Amino acid sequence: MGRSFDLALEQRVALSQPYSGHIPMISGRPRRRPPEGIFASRARVAGIWTAFAGVVVTLVFQIGPGLEFAYRRPALRAGLETTEALVALLVAYLVLGRLGRTRKVDDLVIAVALGVFAGGNLVFGVLPTLLGSGGADPVSGWAGIGIRLVGACLFALAAVAPRRPLWHRLRRAPTVVAVTICVVVLVAVAVAAAALAHDLPQPALPSGQAVAVKHFALFSHGYALVVQIATMVACTVAAVGFARSADRRPDDELLPWLGAAAVFGTYASLNYALSPALVYTDWVYPADVVMLLFYLMLLVGAAREITGYWKGAAQAAALEERRRVARDLHDGLAQELAYISRASKRLRYGDVDGEFAARLESAAERGLRESRLVIAALATPQRPLEAMFERVVHDAAMHHGVEVDLDVGPAGRLDPPRQEALLRIAGEAVANAARHSGAQTIRVVLRWGAGRPRLQVLDRGVGFDVEAARAGGGGFGLTSMRERAAAVGAEFILQSVRGSGTSVEVVF
Repeated sequence: MGRSFDLALEQRVALSQPYSGHIPMISGRPRRRPPEGIFASRARVAGIWTAFAGVVVTLVFQIGPGLEFAYRRPALRAGLETTEALVALLVAYLVLGRLGRTRKVDDLVIAVALGVFAGGNLVFGVLPTLLGSGGADPVSGWAGIGIRLVGACLFALAAVAPRRPLWHRLRRAPTVVAVTICVVVLVAVAVAAAALAHDLPQPALPSGQAVAVKHFALFSHGYALVVQIATMVACTVAAVGFARSADRRPDDELLPWLGAAAVFGTYASLNYALSPALVYTDWVYPADVVMLLFYLMLLVGAAREITGYWKGAAQAAALEERRRVARDLHDGLAQELAYISRASKRLRYGDVDGEFAARLESAAERGLRESRLVIAALATPQRPLEAMFERVVHDAAMHHGVEVDLDVGPAGRLDPPRQEALLRIAGEAVANAARHSGAQTIRVVLRWGAGRPRLQVLDRGVGFDVEAARAGGGGFGLTSMRERAAAVGAEFILQSVRGSGTSVEVVF
């Protein structure tokens, strides 16, 4: 190993800067300018088409024959409420995941608004219907109308909330904060509805299974009309706010669909206001269809967000793989080629010593081995870790004309960076022992304990003075193994005694 000490020094002079991770070919996605013109963005187009659909549906319900009736259908009402609650929960869960990554104020408010919608449908819609008290307990209905207003106001607040980091204390557990706020809002609305139960209008239950919605009008009280108009205003603010946010953040797949959903929320509230529905939770009204469209827009937005997430994850994985290959080429093949280039200039002027040819041959062999490893990693389909490990070890031993005593236990799973480090350290350790130890047989052991692999490469060769090697900087092979282990947080242990062999151990 002594003859490679000066090689490491020359290689560091030739290629002293570490790989920075920058790939010139990849410049990232350029920041797009805000769109200009009313039809210049997806959010505006989606809002216009959604508004057109809302107008059409509203006109159909208002002038269509036979469509102005409400029907007493507890099972259908429970199904609608359950569907809407599940959609809201799904989208809220998605936004909570995004909140965990971004820790932004607007994502927190969106998650809370969706959680309030979901909780309101479940607590004040599904449960009273399933318990059979929907038609006899207007308090649940008033609470449902109130929670819809609160959710719409939160939705509007989310649309105009600044995209800034959460306060330091809230940043630690944003999911817990969002869930806590949702529970507090639901409890507050329920308590308020119960406290005002005697002051709220309580009309008699209509007879029959169907009745014209105009008979549901609360002639003695304007509370319902006021609440529906306030909800409509909040949804309008949300639609405009999300459209503007989507223009500023064109890569966000969810925002345009939140704006489209808010448009349907506006028209649902308008339909409720034009034909005020009673607060009974086991009746199905025409406006409920428009409200269902609100949740369907949320579902489409969730699907688009998930699709965009996986597409971005695939692109990030491809970019990371390219950076890994570039890093491997820089740390291995590029250093060997740099040394060979410098050595060729020395050869031209005759500035060589007795070991020059051996060092040049060693650098060429290492460069060839590095290029083969990179090519194999790019061209070979992913195989089990045991199979790849055995191939790397046997190829390194065969290339240097030594035998290998391989002992590989049942392998677990490793993430790609640690798997790559394990394979490369194993190949380098076998090659290093074959070149410098003089041993004809090298023992390689790979065992797993507590989910962590432990690699040992042992030879009974000439050995060397470890302290002297460290003082001299160590050979390139030892330096490369130590750096690769440190890069993935593994422990590198080197033991050697002159005349008694060498042991290289790496614990991941």
